[in-house]
Amino acid sequence: MRKFVAAIKSGDVTKLRQLIASDRTSIKEASGTILLSEAVRENNIKIVRLLIELGAEVNDEDRVIYDCETPLAVAASQGNLEILKLLLNAGAVVNIPLKDPESWTPLMCAVSSRNFDAVKLLVEAGADVNEIRDGGNFSLAIAAYFGDREIFDYLAPLTNPELRQQIEK
Repeated sequence: MRKFVAAIKSGDVTKLRQLIASDRTSIKEASGTILLSEAVRENNIKIVRLLIELGAEVNDEDRVIYDCETPLAVAASQGNLEILKLLLNAGAVVNIPLKDPESWTPLMCAVSSRNFDAVKLLVEAGADVNEIRDGGNFSLAIAAYFGDREIFDYLAPLTNPELRQQIEK
């Protein structure tokens, strides 16, 4: 596993291809989600594309990450629109039910990173702006906490009125 991660961190697509070819297990069996999340963290579109082509599961949770656990959530927190689009086109689910109730949705991750374009892309892809996670957090509350007026103004009319009232209190 360390060799795979080292190849990803160095951006060495050729080395990663060699490692995958020499390993008898499939990319799915070889902790493909951890590798995919690592490639997303490194913002390496070529490696993300390669891992997806080889069968890395775009919707599994990576337990190494704490608040943003799926590859899509990692991409949302990074704000890399190209990778977000690639993952969405590969079948990443924007409203995937997460195993850990404290995990944030990809939309919450994008809001907390204050990336308006990522927020907009996820909402347009069907992200639930009313999802409540982690002790009552929801996307509009996160935007208010971080003081991001642009994201707040975008999400407010899309948010359930009862949730909006919580912000006003």
